[in-house]
Amino acid sequence: KLASLANAQRAEASAAYGAKVKQLFTTAEGGDLASAEAGFNDILKSNPNNADALGGLGIVRLRQQRYDDAKGYLDRARAASPSTAGRWREALLAATFWSRIQSAEKSRLAGDYATADSGYRTAFAAAPADVPDSIRLARADVLLNRNNDKEAEAIARDVLRRNENNPDAIAVLLTVLSRSGRDAEALALSRKAPASLRPQVEALRGEQLRRRAKQARE
Repeated sequence: KLASLANAQRAEASAAYGAKVKQLFTTAEGGDLASAEAGFNDILKSNPNNADALGGLGIVRLRQQRYDDAKGYLDRARAASPSTAGRWREALLAATFWSRIQSAEKSRLAGDYATADSGYRTAFAAAPADVPDSIRLARADVLLNRNNDKEAEAIARDVLRRNENNPDAIAVLLTVLSRSGRDAEALALSRKAPASLRPQVEALRGEQLRRRAKQARE
């Protein structure tokens, strides 16, 4: 009887724990990150290597865009329970990607395009499927500044296939077309350009006129 009672108590405790963990993840998914964080930390007070709580805090940090912290918690969760390490694979992939993007973006904004280019390449070597076009176009901006027009053009055209009116993609492609002397295509594209790109369009047309004048003289 004592053994049966102990088993029943363990089963009850396990069920209660499972329900608590499930509710904490639901809370995090619902956006109440502070409550989820408090709950996961409460579990860690009694069990510092609890994989559920470590992974949960990794998810919380990921949603807070604290990517390096997220990686740390997710790595600890995988190490704490190797048999369930695959559970955190997608979250760790996302945290690693966004951490690298965050670093590359800092370099881009500082004008260190060589470091930014290296950072973006490393990040995109293991990118999740749902990378926003804004991030792809930030990389294209770096490529333009590195005079890698071929890759920048490929990114811009890929974005325009999904959204033909994306102004940043149009700006990238206009720059590439202008640099390579593809005036007819550049002119056709410029007709789709929004008002915000008017200075670039006017500069493009001025460059075309100068090129034609030079060709006429020759």
